[in-house]
Amino acid sequence: MKAREAMIAAVHNFNSAGLHFRAEIFITTAMVAWTYLCHAWFKREGIDYRYKINGAPKVLASGAEAYWELGKCLRNDQLPVAKAVRQNLELLLEIRHEIEHRSTVHHLPPVGRP
Repeated sequence: MKAREAMIAAVHNFNSAGLHFRAEIFITTAMVAWTYLCHAWFKREGIDYRYKINGAPKVLASGAEAYWELGKCLRNDQLPVAKAVRQNLELLLEIRHEIEHRSTVHHLPPVGRP
């Protein structure tokens, strides 16, 4: 359900008028949708998709368990996703990382200026 809603949100935002960063919003939200989909499949199949430390689930500062990100999900050979789909998703992940780590700084005003 979450995967479906995230992808609907991605498409809805992409098709919305007046947004300047529609492609960035679409890619980021679509990656969230695919992550939810992978997690749902792993859960259904009984595959533990949590990060572990010494065999115990890794716990974040918030107290939540740490689950695999999409890149790690895609590297799991049991995931029934065609090679071409994996390659496309890996490319979109690279673009998403670019959006997250580099593109945002180009849109901020210089330090000390309004």
